Amino acid sequence: MKLYFDKSTSHLDKITRRFDIIGLYFDKSAHDFDKIARLFDIIGLYFDKSAHDFDKITRLFDIIRLYFDKSTSHLDKITRRFDIIGLYFDKSAHDFDKIARLFDIIGLYFDKSAHDFDRITRLFDIIRLYFDKCTSHLDKITRRFDIKGPYFDKSAPDLDKITRLFDIIRLYFDKSSPDLDKITRRFDIVELCFDKSKSHLDRITV
Repeated sequence: MKLYFDKSTSHLDKITRRFDIIGLYFDKSAHDFDKIARLFDIIGLYFDKSAHDFDKITRLFDIIRLYFDKSTSHLDKITRRFDIIGLYFDKSAHDFDKIARLFDIIGLYFDKSAHDFDRITRLFDIIRLYFDKCTSHLDKITRRFDIKGPYFDKSAPDLDKITRLFDIIRLYFDKSSPDLDKITRRFDIVELCFDKSKSHLDRITV
């Protein structure tokens, strides 16, 4: 998540630019905090509209277990939150250990004795993105993405649905490549490296 800010700009402009990069464009004519409120509304973390602006933001971050030092100034709280999701990996660790450590930092602890996909499933369960355990793997993934708001075109092939989701979050694929290669490239970027010898579904689920 290397979304570097322009250090010469004001704090709110830095935040605005960060959100713009991930494709959640703000109404540039709106008050700064209204822009942030609209972003969070889009991802389904609705604020108490009667609350003070910073209380709204604090409540959002509290919900996702990124607790602020309540004694610090408001902007320092936000800065600390983003630092936490800097999520620096131990570069000497095995790939899955890197991912496990990432999730551990944000308080989504894996059952270390579980199979890899069970660990990922448990992660999503913890953040209330519950899978229907009796459905096929692609349907589970589709439902997960539907819950977090980038809704798929139900008439499209499954892979096109996933591609559309990733396009929405501005992780543009090489449109000339096969669908699975597009997804593989996206996951490789975030160090969820696939076993290229596996079948398409196994790449996604393992």
